[in-house]
Amino acid sequence: MNKGQYVFSQVMAYFPRWIFEDAIKVHLWVAISSYLLLAWVKAALKSPLTITEVSKVVEASLLTKTDLRELLDVPAPLTQNQNVNELELNF
Repeated sequence: MNKGQYVFSQVMAYFPRWIFEDAIKVHLWVAISSYLLLAWVKAALKSPLTITEVSKVVEASLLTKTDLRELLDVPAPLTQNQNVNELELNF
């Protein structure tokens, strides 16, 4: 038995099994709730970002006081200077 298995067996012996089952249920409910909140924010703000991108933006700015509309607003690509005649290099 390696050290990791020994520690796990000691923890399992100390805590009843139902505590682990409850912890798994709590973990699943938190994951589902956070996914639904992110999907709601994405839909409410009509953001073109994916839910994964929305979660990364929210994760990076959790401790800042910034409006979510500003964070999830994707600026339109620059269209000026697209019809500029560029110098062609012919080799």
